[in-house]
Amino acid sequence: MSGQMFKPFDGKMEYPAMEERILAWWAEHRIFDKLRAQLADRPTWSFIDGPITANNAMGVHHAWGRTYKDMYCRYKAMKGFNQRWQNGFDCQGLWVEVEVERALGFDSKRDIETYGLAEFSRACRARVDEYAERITRQSIRMGHWMQWYHEDGHPASYFTLDDNNIEHIWHFLKACDDRKWLHRGHRSMPWCWRCGTSLSQHELVDSYQEQTDPSCFFRCRVGGREDEYFLVWTTTPWTLTANTALALHPEAEYAKAVLDGAHYYLMKTLVETVLPPEAEVVETVKGEDLIGLPFHGPLEDLPAQREVNRATVPWDMVSDEEGTGIVHIAPGCGAEDYQLGQELDLDIIVPIDENGYFTDDIGPLAATHVRDSAESVRRELESRGVLFRWEDYTHRYPFCWRCKTPLVFRLADEWFISADEIRAPMKRAAATVQWVPEYSGLLMQDWLDNMGDWCISRRRFWGLPLPFYCCGHCGHINVIGSTAELRERAVDPALVDDLPELHRPWIDEIEITCERCGQSASRVTEVGDCWLDAGIVPFSTVNYLPEHRGIEGTIRSERGPEAERDKAGVASTGPESTWESWSPADWITEMREQIRLWFYSQLFMSVTLYDRSPFKAVLTYEEMRDENGEPFSKSGDNAIAVEDATARMGADVMRWQYASAPLNMVFRFGYGPAEEVTRKMLRLWNVYAFFVTYANLPDCPPISASAPATDRSELDRWVLSRLHQLIRHCNDRLDHFDSATVVRETERFIDVLSTWYVRRSRRRFWKSGDDADKQSAIQTLYEVLVTMSRLIAPILPFSAEELYRSLVPPVDASAPESVHLCPYPEASGELIDQDLMDDMDDLMQVIELGRSARNDARMKVRQPAFRLLVKPATARQGITIERLRAQVLEELNVKELDLVDSDDAFRGFAVKPVFSKWGPRFGKRLNAVREALEALDGDETGALVAGGEVLTLEVDGERVNLSPDELEVERVDAEGLSVTSDFGWTVAIDTTVTRDLLLEGLMRDFVRHVQNLRKEADFNVDDRITLYYEAEGDLAEAIDTHADYIRTETLSTVLRDEPVPGDVHSGELKLGEHVARIGVLK
Repeated sequence: MSGQMFKPFDGKMEYPAMEERILAWWAEHRIFDKLRAQLADRPTWSFIDGPITANNAMGVHHAWGRTYKDMYCRYKAMKGFNQRWQNGFDCQGLWVEVEVERALGFDSKRDIETYGLAEFSRACRARVDEYAERITRQSIRMGHWMQWYHEDGHPASYFTLDDNNIEHIWHFLKACDDRKWLHRGHRSMPWCWRCGTSLSQHELVDSYQEQTDPSCFFRCRVGGREDEYFLVWTTTPWTLTANTALALHPEAEYAKAVLDGAHYYLMKTLVETVLPPEAEVVETVKGEDLIGLPFHGPLEDLPAQREVNRATVPWDMVSDEEGTGIVHIAPGCGAEDYQLGQELDLDIIVPIDENGYFTDDIGPLAATHVRDSAESVRRELESRGVLFRWEDYTHRYPFCWRCKTPLVFRLADEWFISADEIRAPMKRAAATVQWVPEYSGLLMQDWLDNMGDWCISRRRFWGLPLPFYCCGHCGHINVIGSTAELRERAVDPALVDDLPELHRPWIDEIEITCERCGQSASRVTEVGDCWLDAGIVPFSTVNYLPEHRGIEGTIRSERGPEAERDKAGVASTGPESTWESWSPADWITEMREQIRLWFYSQLFMSVTLYDRSPFKAVLTYEEMRDENGEPFSKSGDNAIAVEDATARMGADVMRWQYASAPLNMVFRFGYGPAEEVTRKMLRLWNVYAFFVTYANLPDCPPISASAPATDRSELDRWVLSRLHQLIRHCNDRLDHFDSATVVRETERFIDVLSTWYVRRSRRRFWKSGDDADKQSAIQTLYEVLVTMSRLIAPILPFSAEELYRSLVPPVDASAPESVHLCPYPEASGELIDQDLMDDMDDLMQVIELGRSARNDARMKVRQPAFRLLVKPATARQGITIERLRAQVLEELNVKELDLVDSDDAFRGFAVKPVFSKWGPRFGKRLNAVREALEALDGDETGALVAGGEVLTLEVDGERVNLSPDELEVERVDAEGLSVTSDFGWTVAIDTTVTRDLLLEGLMRDFVRHVQNLRKEADFNVDDRITLYYEAEGDLAEAIDTHADYIRTETLSTVLRDEPVPGDVHSGELKLGEHVARIGVLK
């Protein structure tokens, strides 16, 4: 007896239950800690985790990206690289603030101020703590390995809210100030009135959505002229409160059209689109001839408008595709309008406050909110007689990326970092990066070409406190670069020592001494762009400041209840855990949209501080949608929570879906695709089940080093060659961050392993225990399965562990206790036999075509066929099929194989009338002539006509001659053959069934039913049985003729042609018109 006992498999894998069991085993045996210890002195591979925002639970789209991170980190660990294993949480900004506002029932910034800034900041921190813990639990359930906790139980992730991170950003901002890049700008900014803050350019790019809004055509009387008007169009009627100019294209032609006694100027090409048919064009003028004319504004009597000096101005951005060709200009309400206003020194009106309400100098609209202003503006225009037409207009409009409120543009003072000087160095740095897919690098270069100055200030509360102290006496801007400098220059250093954290409102109490005039200066109230928080982590998480500025640590370690948790912001993987040893990062990954967000902010900050890219390689991926292609909705019917997905489909099934996603396409995820993945993965478990069935038999030889792979059977050598080819491919593709190809090739291998190797090897496993070929088969399949457990481990950590633990400990107690402590497989070139794989591919192609030909003829595989004809694609392939003749015959259940070199062996001729010529010639005799043609041998007739000969028929005693142009000759499958072609091959199967073949087919069907009955009776595969049967006619004859074969195949020691006893497991079978009753007894 072998003494082995491998864990049996019952045919169904319950992934959620299995994964929970593996998670508990990992924790109990501290497998991750052992991995870190094992890699401690190995070469490093540096990965930076893009911080996930701790404001809500993780969604399945987050789990996608985090699976990539875990998968490649696991792969590199198995390749022997030490890593940081540090997760990150993004903690500040609108992400968190908006969610806290919703939880508290707030509608605006005013509610926060009423509530109290200190309490609001505490609520923000509490939400971060709550969801950081929940995301941690979700990530652990997904099989993501990070150092989640320190030994004392505190989180080991980095948090962007901690003082260490904030101080590193201060250092960066100080560097920008030293380079004269930091400045305060007065610009028209995209503005969220709900959040009460401006947004930056990179936050605006993907924020546009289709929306239907009121648009209006209105008229402005030309100054000093009666009944002459400029006809103008706008899609934002509220901005008419800030109108100070009208813009025309100086090179365009403008029409002067008469309608109802009034004269209207508009672009000539737009007259028919805008005006009704009765309008008459009486004059055309160049746009430049209309420049400089004064006009009466649509709401010129508003208090804010009374002192405005209005005139028409030139602008080559005026479009001739929609509107009227005359553009209303409000420099206080639009970025392009503001820029034009600056160039032409136009008056500027800012009509709304930061909360979106019209100011007092907007007259009757004062205190009206911009969102509710459309009808009020319409009434004002109508009352002044200037409204020409009011209609709905659908356009793409920007929304706040966080709260989804439609944005407005508003003039505001904000803090900027100039981009002009750093643009070229950033482009050079980005060009050194490996971008996957490659087009991501082109997108980055395009973004860098077009990026404006970085707006870094937000008029909010919970965020990075900008270290800018404005002196109210001399106007100097003091920029603080560290907490040490803050304490040194503080008016009251004790207040710095007592700070609970570097956040508002506590830090707002600190005043410093102005370095220019010596007077006290207060900090600006703005907080920083949240992308500063995430962009600095290549420095803040690996001790950059202590190493480069001699700082021993941050003040967080001496202050506040969160001190110990916030120490986690610095990675700690050993005494060599330094910025130099971990920078730049070898690899990072996030969605493509992060090119202009996290990737950009990291690049900007790294080039500023160190003039190089902070990362060597970047992987980007596209959007996730549901399985029907619809965007996921948090509150919609298609929402899938991570907890629900792991409980229903399992983390490994999710991970396999994620890993299979093409990086350049929208990825569809859902329970439907999960079922397909589960079916594919079951093939590997079924192979394992097959192995265990025979390896656990008492007479099975023990797993040990058997014959060298090169001395094993051709089938064993082939599967090992395919395996090592797969290993080589997986290493190469994972090195290039191409998991989709790894998944695809792995599935192909599992398919041929199951449907070819295992099926072709079944009889070898049935042999006696001491048979060398059986031992070789057992050993080979064992090696394949153990290697597969290691090969799939980065993608399917749970399944790989389950497979490994089921196979290895029973055989080798000294092996690593976890598959994740094993090295990743390396391909052996000696075992890769390309010629053998080519030969086997040829064989499988012929088998596939033969089965297709059977299907076309509706001929079951168990029905033996008399003959197979094969025309190879090449002479070499013909030699291969001749050598593998026995396998072809066995696989296709065929008696004879003929190799041919011409299609003539497969094809015959069919000769048909050319009716366009027969009709006029034969008239009513046509059917008689056709019957005479059809009575002839098609092949002989076809060959004659194809040779250009005249065909002579006998019709009603009369000779009829048919010329070749009166006949159509077609090549058809020869009679009695089913033919199919592909891959350059042509294969045909003879469908003629003799009586002997019929009886053999019945016997094979009978054997199949007996085997099914054995399974129903739950017999072991090696159980010997007595077989009872009651059959008549052809089926009885088939059983009697092939009795020896039936005994061998069904392990029947006795065949009894008699009624089945009542205590025997039995069943009825139907084979066409044949009915029998069979019974099996151990």
